[in-house]
Amino acid sequence: MEIDSASLEGALEVLGQLLEDRGLHYEVVAIGGGSLLLLGLIQRTILVHYTRHLGYF
Repeated sequence: MEIDSASLEGALEVLGQLLEDRGLHYEVVAIGGGSLLLLGLIQRTILVHYTRHLGYF
């Protein structure tokens, strides 16, 4: 999946709301291209990979 800065920020906002609604607290760390994108240091889309863990989704 390719994602730009607006999509990444939106996804993190949705994640934050989901965790809040469930009464959960996690700290999320953006690394690599995602962190550069969020900091505005790059303007291109990045490739994102996610892993689905049993019991969490």
